[in-house]
Amino acid sequence: MCVPVLLLFASCSTKQPTTRSELTGVYRAARSIDGALAVGVSYGDFSTLVREFSGELLVARDQIRFDPQANGAVLPVLDKYAEMLAMYKDSEQVWGFEIRQEKYNDALPVLAVKYGVAGAVYDRKDSTYGITSTSRNVNYESIRQAIWKKASDIHEHQLAAVYGQPIAVAFTKN
Repeated sequence: MCVPVLLLFASCSTKQPTTRSELTGVYRAARSIDGALAVGVSYGDFSTLVREFSGELLVARDQIRFDPQANGAVLPVLDKYAEMLAMYKDSEQVWGFEIRQEKYNDALPVLAVKYGVAGAVYDRKDSTYGITSTSRNVNYESIRQAIWKKASDIHEHQLAAVYGQPIAVAFTKN
C-alpha cells in the first residue's frame, strides 16, 4: 500500500525548469537588460549591459560551433537574440544622439520609421517675423521605448526555447 503512494508522489513531483546550457549566459544577459530598463538605467550602465549581452552571444555561438555536445537546434533562438542585440544597439545610438543633442542626424528618421514611430521625428516650419526657418523636433524617448518594447516582445517569445521546450513550440508562439 505504501508503494503506490510513493509512485504517486514520484510521478506528481514538480520538476524545476532548466535552461538549455547553450542559452544560459545569453538569457541572463538579456534579462539583465530587461531588469535594468524596468527600474531605470543610465546610458553608461545600459551600454555596459549591451556589451555584456554581445559577449555572451558570441560565447554561445562559439559553444555551438565547437562543442560536439552542444545542441545546434538552438541556432534559431540565438539568431533571435542577435536581432535583439541589434535593437538594443539601435536604442543606444538614439540615446547617444539625445545626449549629444543631434537632431539632424539622418539615422534618426530611419530608426523612427523602422520601429513604427515615424511621427517621433518631424520638422516644423516657422515663419515668424517674415523669416522662414525649419526646426527638427525629436521625441527620443518614444523611439527608445518602441525599440525596447519590440526587443522585449522577442525575448518573451524565446522563453519556451530557453527553458527546454521544443524549439518549434517556441517559434509557433512568435
